Amino acid sequence: MSETMIELFSAPGAEYRGMPFWSWNGRLEPEKLRRQIREFKAMGLGGFFMHSRVGLATPYLGREWFDCIRASVDEAQKNGLIPCLYDEDRWASGAAGGLVTCDPACRAWILYLHANSGPAHPVSFGFWSARLDGVVARNLHRGEPGPGETRFEIFAEEEPRNAWFNGYTYLDVLNPDAVKRFIEVTYERYKRELGEAFGGAVPAIFTDEPHYWRYANLVPLPWPGAADAPWTPRLPELFRERFGYDLAGHLPELFYDCPERAQSPARYHYWQLLTELFVNSFTRQLGTWCETNRIALTGHLLWEDTPSSQTRCVGASMRHYPWMQIPGIDQLTEYGQLYDACKQLSSAARQFDRPVRISEVYGCTGWDMSFAGYKAMGDWQYALGVNRRCLHLSFYTMEGEAKRDYPASFSPHSSFCNVLKFLEDYFARLGVVLSHGREVRDLLVIHPVESAWILLNRDLSAAQEFDRRLAHLRNLLFDRALDFDYGDEEHLAQFGQVEPGPRLKLGSGVYRAVLLPEMETIRSSTLALLRRFRENGGVVCAAGEAPRRVDGVPHPAALEFWRDLPRGVNAVEPLVRRVRFTTKEGEPVPGLLHQLRESEEGLDLFLCNPGFASEVPDEHRIRCVERRREVPFVAVELFTSRSGFLYELVPESGKILRHPMEKSPDGYCWSTSFKALQSRIFHFSFQEISGAENPEPFRTDFQMELAPREWAISRDEPNVLVLDRAAWTLGEGSRHEPDFILRIDDAVRRALQVPVRGGRMVQPWARRQEAVGHAPLELEYRFDVAALPEGELYLALERPEAWQITLNGVSLENRPEAGFWIDDAIRRLPVPAKLLHCGENRLCLSQEYRSDGAGLEALYLLGEFCVENGALQPLRHTLPPGDWCRQGFPNYAGNMVYRTTFDWNRMEPGRLRLRLGEHGSTALRIRFNGREAGILGWEPWELELGRPVCGRNTLEIEVIGSRRNALGPFFLSEPHPLRFGANEFREYAHPEYRNLTPYGLFTPPVLLWERDGCGVRKDERFL
Repeated sequence: MSETMIELFSAPGAEYRGMPFWSWNGRLEPEKLRRQIREFKAMGLGGFFMHSRVGLATPYLGREWFDCIRASVDEAQKNGLIPCLYDEDRWASGAAGGLVTCDPACRAWILYLHANSGPAHPVSFGFWSARLDGVVARNLHRGEPGPGETRFEIFAEEEPRNAWFNGYTYLDVLNPDAVKRFIEVTYERYKRELGEAFGGAVPAIFTDEPHYWRYANLVPLPWPGAADAPWTPRLPELFRERFGYDLAGHLPELFYDCPERAQSPARYHYWQLLTELFVNSFTRQLGTWCETNRIALTGHLLWEDTPSSQTRCVGASMRHYPWMQIPGIDQLTEYGQLYDACKQLSSAARQFDRPVRISEVYGCTGWDMSFAGYKAMGDWQYALGVNRRCLHLSFYTMEGEAKRDYPASFSPHSSFCNVLKFLEDYFARLGVVLSHGREVRDLLVIHPVESAWILLNRDLSAAQEFDRRLAHLRNLLFDRALDFDYGDEEHLAQFGQVEPGPRLKLGSGVYRAVLLPEMETIRSSTLALLRRFRENGGVVCAAGEAPRRVDGVPHPAALEFWRDLPRGVNAVEPLVRRVRFTTKEGEPVPGLLHQLRESEEGLDLFLCNPGFASEVPDEHRIRCVERRREVPFVAVELFTSRSGFLYELVPESGKILRHPMEKSPDGYCWSTSFKALQSRIFHFSFQEISGAENPEPFRTDFQMELAPREWAISRDEPNVLVLDRAAWTLGEGSRHEPDFILRIDDAVRRALQVPVRGGRMVQPWARRQEAVGHAPLELEYRFDVAALPEGELYLALERPEAWQITLNGVSLENRPEAGFWIDDAIRRLPVPAKLLHCGENRLCLSQEYRSDGAGLEALYLLGEFCVENGALQPLRHTLPPGDWCRQGFPNYAGNMVYRTTFDWNRMEPGRLRLRLGEHGSTALRIRFNGREAGILGWEPWELELGRPVCGRNTLEIEVIGSRRNALGPFFLSEPHPLRFGANEFREYAHPEYRNLTPYGLFTPPVLLWERDGCGVRKDERFL
């Protein structure tokens, strides 16, 4: 590790920091954009991707749009941030918000199989009949069905137009001319508008979720019960040119297993051709254009995760990555461990010299994800090869529907904004280490994606079971601390070589052994390469049964090759083991992830504890806070012939600590441990590092429990009463009983015969001229007051100037001149407290509702009060330990400081440490005697406070909260669903009570004292 590297680890630059999707989701104003960029800088972020999202009102790719782009680039340069582009209106990339697919020649197509006894479809490939048994079609034939048979038609048509693509369709990504048009409309336009900044000050452009199979959830099928598959009009012609036979007669084989056609390679050839077309038409064409124009193509594909999912959507993920200068993946939601997505990415990136790899992360996790969760989601991805994060996302505005676009928001919209730099510093330092040198991986596992091409039918279950078996093998290798790269068979055919050693070389990856997983088919080119490797002394092992197909066709060559191969991983282990993790008894420690890197300065080992007690499926529903496995002892052995010095790098603080180690027969060994979700970085340096510190283990001489009956509290925001349920009257209609405001908005819009709002609505900028629905609307909210609030009182709402507002019959001023709450779209109106009275209070709003407006949203009463059982109560200035939601702050959306004092009369020198008890928080900020002692975001929940003063000492623990309890969603059957999006805010599984996230100090913290020298340990308790 060079001095420069040490300095970089201490203070990482912008390029290693998180770069959020900056959600441009309203009417854009350059000065507001500039202000938000300065806020990004203050939060420790490194840059941003300028990303059109739900709610954009400024015309996409219009004059004002580019004025805003240029202003943002200028402000980013002034603040040392990295501004990057995004190539689409919303997502997936390709349609340019309909500006490309308004041309029918560029639109996506779908192939359908549909039971049909009527006339033929205009683009029909004929009728078939068969005896269907699940996914098996027996006696498949053309013509009329016999007894017990089903007749079906296969046809193709343009993808249905959809509001998601602003009334058009997705792009035909299999058509190079359509993709070329997308480049002209988007990429060429950005280049013209930005000039020298394009590829200079603006170094990258993000392409998001391109795919050749429809979005299952965004594009509903027009044919109920039909099966569908990817298509492009020229596919039959291209298929014949590529394989020498007609596809049309084999189309049923794409959907059904046909025993009479078991020898047919048509399904394999279909997916093979789709993959080639997609890679060459889309990713290669974009990547080549970006390379020529000196800008980096970054982003990720749709469903790149497993063999079956990538087959359906992109063909073979790894084949796209060489064409991306900064390849990436996404890991949305806190659920799921998409280890293979990371391994595919890092393998291809290493093989094709792509040192920077990005993950779009944290999307759909909701407002109440903790720093511990954010860290856990990032750590395992960094262990498996990612070294940059695209944070999903940062709102430009929260007006209207925009606030429900897959929160949270990495911006001042979140209550954690003032401590986010702690998290960003952590990942920036980790990124520095994991960008230095190169990964060490000597084992190549042949990736079996083409086997999924054989297995995939309309049922998917066989292909998904194959996914699980591959995942089990991968997890076995991880548990044995045998790191590996995947090798794609197309890449092996083009770039695989056998070198002396023997070594198998794939691009820049060099391997000492090869492992064959279970496969359904293998390429003849792969067999030939592996034969040469074995003939030169290379080791090839089989971890699964031999495939019965070669190049998609039944053939015995693979069975013959497999016959002499060693089984399992034992034969490769001596050649590829570089590290070992064992218990005190010498048994392997499973469940740890690691990455080993080497450079001229030394070896870096990153170790990650994902926190699982046992192997879990890739798709699981275990929240980060539930992953509680600790590893109290691990013996780490590093196999190296070099001499050196061992250090632990602490990414939370930037410290470099000397770490003891011992010589072992094959290298060095040392011990360590892991709390739940904890990770560690060890640096084996070939040279001694000046300035490194000696570790100072803390030895507790005595401890004191801080257990005041009541903590003094203070808040950084007013308390909140959510008003989201109202009685309503539309026009001359009858009065409706109270309902939730989003349901009222939907009902009003249906009554006006206009589309309801939602995450899939046509963008405001793209809406055609249409008649505006409008009608008088009255809303009546009722709330109880048990005690009049102290101090100022405000009503927070959107567009208050559009409403006439009365409280208990008295008009309120509707001019928004009292600032805002959370977002500048949510304006504050002063409410004279004298207008309230004990008992029931009535708040009435009326306006001419217009369908072209922002719609109806919740109201918020803000002030110095508590809320119990839905009624305003006297404000509490102290709280006992426990959940603040149950103590008068159920909807509070800010942070709360817990304050106590204690007396100290010990004179001897020593150190004081704080150990937190149970608590609910996003993070914690600690102050001791008026000085900030530090921030805690995850285990271990301990912090050194320094030396107390003689006499009275003050400890303040700031509990960082979240917006969840004010903004929702509140009524979910599962409080933490797979994803948080617009639909989840419209679920009302239990309207009688609200899902609330608990916050506060639940059990007493403990002060630990270590005095200089030896002493007798004892326990004390302060009340």
